[in-house]
Amino acid sequence: MSVGPPRTLAPLLCSLSLITCADPASTGEHRSAMPIDLPVETAGGETLRLSAYRGRPTLLFLFATYDSASQLAWTPLLKVRERFAHLQLLGIALQPGADRLLDLYGETLGIRDPLTFDPSGEILAGHTGLGPIEAIPGYVLLSAEGTLLARHTGAASASELEAWLRSALE
Repeated sequence: MSVGPPRTLAPLLCSLSLITCADPASTGEHRSAMPIDLPVETAGGETLRLSAYRGRPTLLFLFATYDSASQLAWTPLLKVRERFAHLQLLGIALQPGADRLLDLYGETLGIRDPLTFDPSGEILAGHTGLGPIEAIPGYVLLSAEGTLLARHTGAASASELEAWLRSALE
């Protein structure tokens, strides 16, 4: 007889424990010298690699579709995105089963930038060049060369995001 949550719920419970665990204004300079490349997938099954985004700075928005803070964070993020036309935006859902929700999620929130998910769970586990994921939502800024410039943990207002991006891109 098994005690505890079913195995299928374990990854979801781990994901839930990340929500708003960190200081909401936590920012950090975690610059790396090596380009980061990892695969993510679209809801349609297309594999995208971060290396395909090299040439312009790329902002990764790490989120969960069920998380209200992640949902609310899209409004200021999309406003700031308009002010930084040279910046590429890639949303990455970190919860299991995200592939079934991404199209409806993007349509409902009016997101036109690519929405993807991490099929292997390696990002959430902290086994990539992005380092440990302290909480969701979170922002990771990559340089045009694909190196890690900065991270911001927790939802941010448009003015906070804009100031963080300006500082990190200097």
